[in-house]
Amino acid sequence: VLYIPLITIYQRMFQLGQWPSSWKHSAACPIFKKKDPAEYINYRLISLIDVPSKMLETQIALDMT
Repeated sequence: VLYIPLITIYQRMFQLGQWPSSWKHSAACPIFKKKDPAEYINYRLISLIDVPSKMLETQIALDMT
């Protein structure tokens, strides 16, 4: 269902050479690793990005290998 709209968006992005500005933002989420939860060094950050952006980044990474 989403194949055609996503391909259209991706093609337009490559034609214009621009990434949608709303896809450039992410939410940082701290994930607890181990030991004392009161110490910030015991967390790692992950970035939550938009799904269409992640899909395109994954495809580009696969094509480059």
